[in-house]
Amino acid sequence: KPVKAAIAASAEYVSGLLPSHLAYSSAHETASEDWTWSVGCNPLSISSKGWQLSEFQQDVIARNYIITGVEESIRVVNSAIQRLVTERTSEQGFKIFKTKESVMVEKYNSVVNMWRRVSCWRICLFYLFYFWYGG
Repeated sequence: KPVKAAIAASAEYVSGLLPSHLAYSSAHETASEDWTWSVGCNPLSISSKGWQLSEFQQDVIARNYIITGVEESIRVVNSAIQRLVTERTSEQGFKIFKTKESVMVEKYNSVVNMWRRVSCWRICLFYLFYFWYGG
Protein backbone atom coordinates (compact mmCIF):
# COMPACT_ATOMS: atom_id res chain seq x y z
CA LYS A 1 0.00 0.00 0.00
CA PRO A 2 1.37 3.42 -0.84
CA VAL A 3 -0.44 4.84 2.22
CA LYS A 4 1.69 2.70 4.54
CA ALA A 5 4.91 3.84 2.87
CA ALA A 6 3.84 7.50 2.94
CA ILE A 7 2.93 7.36 6.63
CA ALA A 8 6.15 5.52 7.48
CA ALA A 9 8.28 8.03 5.56
CA SER A 10 6.49 10.99 7.17
CA ALA A 11 6.81 9.49 10.65
CA GLU A 12 10.52 8.86 10.16
CA TYR A 13 11.68 11.95 8.33
CA VAL A 14 9.31 14.64 9.56
CA SER A 15 8.60 13.46 13.11
CA GLY A 16 11.83 11.64 13.96
CA LEU A 17 10.13 8.33 14.77
CA LEU A 18 12.46 5.38 14.32
CA PRO A 19 11.35 1.83 13.57
CA SER A 20 11.56 -0.52 16.56
CA HIS A 21 14.08 -2.73 14.74
CA LEU A 22 16.59 0.12 14.37
CA ALA A 23 19.04 0.99 17.15
CA TYR A 24 21.94 3.43 17.35
CA SER A 25 25.15 2.64 19.19
CA SER A 26 26.93 5.80 20.30
CA ALA A 27 29.96 3.71 21.29
CA HIS A 28 30.31 2.40 17.72
CA GLU A 29 28.77 5.49 16.09
CA THR A 30 26.64 3.30 13.87
CA ALA A 31 23.09 2.09 13.46
CA SER A 32 22.19 -1.57 13.69
CA GLU A 33 19.08 -3.53 12.78
CA ASP A 34 17.54 -6.38 14.71
CA TRP A 35 14.64 -7.63 12.63
CA THR A 36 13.15 -9.61 15.52
CA TRP A 37 11.89 -6.24 16.78
CA SER A 38 10.13 -5.45 13.51
CA VAL A 39 6.75 -6.46 14.87
CA GLY A 40 3.36 -4.91 15.34
CA CYS A 41 0.63 -3.75 13.05
CA ASN A 42 2.07 -0.35 12.12
CA PRO A 43 3.64 1.34 9.09
CA LEU A 44 7.20 0.96 10.40
CA SER A 45 6.92 -2.82 10.73
CA ILE A 46 8.25 -4.91 7.87
CA SER A 47 6.22 -7.93 8.96
CA SER A 48 2.74 -6.40 8.72
CA LYS A 49 0.48 -4.46 6.41
CA GLY A 50 -0.74 -2.11 9.14
CA TRP A 51 -0.76 1.58 8.34
CA GLN A 52 -1.90 3.19 11.60
CA LEU A 53 0.53 4.51 14.19
CA SER A 54 0.11 3.12 17.70
CA GLU A 55 -0.56 5.41 20.65
CA PHE A 56 3.00 4.73 21.82
CA GLN A 57 4.36 5.90 18.45
CA GLN A 58 2.12 8.97 18.54
CA ASP A 59 3.46 9.66 22.02
CA VAL A 60 7.06 9.41 20.77
CA ILE A 61 6.27 11.84 17.95
CA ALA A 62 4.76 14.32 20.43
CA ARG A 63 7.82 14.01 22.66
CA ASN A 64 10.11 14.62 19.68
CA TYR A 65 8.22 17.82 18.90
CA ILE A 66 8.48 18.90 22.54
CA ILE A 67 12.23 18.27 22.62
CA THR A 68 12.70 20.13 19.34
CA GLY A 69 10.67 23.08 20.63
CA VAL A 70 12.61 23.24 23.89
CA GLU A 71 15.98 23.00 22.09
CA GLU A 72 14.98 25.74 19.64
CA SER A 73 13.83 28.05 22.44
CA ILE A 74 17.07 27.44 24.34
CA ARG A 75 19.03 28.31 21.19
CA VAL A 76 17.08 31.56 20.73
CA VAL A 77 17.44 32.58 24.39
CA ASN A 78 21.18 31.77 24.42
CA SER A 79 21.62 33.78 21.23
CA ALA A 80 19.90 36.77 22.85
CA ILE A 81 22.04 36.43 25.98
CA GLN A 82 25.23 36.32 23.89
CA ARG A 83 24.19 39.51 22.12
CA LEU A 84 23.46 41.24 25.41
CA VAL A 85 26.83 40.17 26.82
CA THR A 86 28.68 41.82 23.94
CA GLU A 87 26.76 45.11 24.24
CA ARG A 88 28.14 47.90 26.37
CA THR A 89 25.79 50.17 28.25
CA SER A 90 25.86 53.62 26.70
CA GLU A 91 23.54 56.31 25.42
CA GLN A 92 24.34 55.37 21.83
CA GLY A 93 23.71 51.69 22.61
CA PHE A 94 20.32 52.60 24.08
CA LYS A 95 19.38 54.46 20.90
CA ILE A 96 20.31 51.39 18.84
CA PHE A 97 18.35 49.24 21.26
CA LYS A 98 15.26 51.40 20.75
CA THR A 99 15.50 50.98 16.96
CA LYS A 100 15.67 47.17 17.32
CA GLU A 101 13.15 46.91 20.15
CA SER A 102 10.34 45.61 17.94
CA VAL A 103 12.58 42.81 16.60
CA MET A 104 13.51 41.77 20.14
CA VAL A 105 9.87 41.81 21.25
CA GLU A 106 9.03 39.66 18.22
CA LYS A 107 11.79 37.17 19.15
CA TYR A 108 10.59 37.13 22.75
CA ASN A 109 7.03 36.45 21.61
CA SER A 110 8.24 33.61 19.38
CA VAL A 111 9.90 31.95 22.40
CA VAL A 112 6.74 32.42 24.50
CA ASN A 113 4.63 30.95 21.69
CA MET A 114 7.03 28.02 21.38
CA TRP A 115 6.58 27.26 25.08
CA ARG A 116 2.81 27.51 24.67
CA ARG A 117 2.98 24.97 21.84
CA VAL A 118 5.12 22.70 24.03
CA SER A 119 2.49 23.01 26.75
CA CYS A 120 -0.22 21.98 24.27
CA TRP A 121 1.83 19.07 22.90
CA ARG A 122 2.07 17.52 26.35
CA ILE A 123 -1.68 16.88 26.14
CA CYS A 124 -0.96 14.50 23.27
CA LEU A 125 1.11 12.23 25.48
CA PHE A 126 -1.26 9.29 25.69
CA TYR A 127 1.23 6.58 26.52
CA LEU A 128 2.34 7.88 29.90
CA PHE A 129 -1.26 8.35 31.03
CA TYR A 130 -2.23 4.84 29.97
CA PHE A 131 0.91 3.38 31.49
CA TRP A 132 0.36 4.92 34.92
CA TYR A 133 -3.42 4.93 35.14
CA GLY A 134 -4.37 2.01 32.92
CA GLY A 135 -6.54 4.06 30.53
